Amino acid sequence: MLDDDPVTFERLLTWVYARRMPQAKGTASQKLLYDLYIMAEKLCMFDLANRTMDRIRECHENTFSISGATDRNLKYVGDIFDGTTPSSPLRNFMLYIMVHDINYAASKARHAGLLISREHLMKIGDIGQDHPEFYEDLFARLLPIVPAWSQTVRSTPDEALADTRDVLFSNSMCLFHKHLAGEGCYLEEHEEKAAPSPEQSQSAQTDTH
Repeated sequence: MLDDDPVTFERLLTWVYARRMPQAKGTASQKLLYDLYIMAEKLCMFDLANRTMDRIRECHENTFSISGATDRNLKYVGDIFDGTTPSSPLRNFMLYIMVHDINYAASKARHAGLLISREHLMKIGDIGQDHPEFYEDLFARLLPIVPAWSQTVRSTPDEALADTRDVLFSNSMCLFHKHLAGEGCYLEEHEEKAAPSPEQSQSAQTDTH
């Protein structure tokens, strides 16, 4: 695995020895971040996987409504499902992303009475041949919201997709993370470092009197 992907392995070593993460700079960063996450998860390096997941979320938030997102994300789904387990947070995240993408891109299809465009349905079907669980899980998430789509046809994309954004990009700590029993999150460490010490708080109160 490591010999087959030297670029990703180099990024993993950069984290191990220098504690530096790849930047989430638009769509060009997505493939590297996915590959790094998959490698970290396979090696049970969950702290690195969690940090990478947060970069993936940041990357998607920066490109959330760019045209062509459905096609761009679909081309990564097969590799993600090839390299992860059914319980992987990355799979769960990508299913949310695909529900969003299809909802965002399918307004014309819904006007024609379709659940999804024929083009995207064919691509999803192609992935489903190798990964039927993707096909099943995706439509299990899509079908319950179909009745609401008829009411959002006239809504703007921002209005129709507010709930999806709330899930994908909320500030909830450890969203789409994986932790071992009793293991803390690096985000908690950041909060502790950012919080003032009791001595600093007391000093600040004294200075204001």
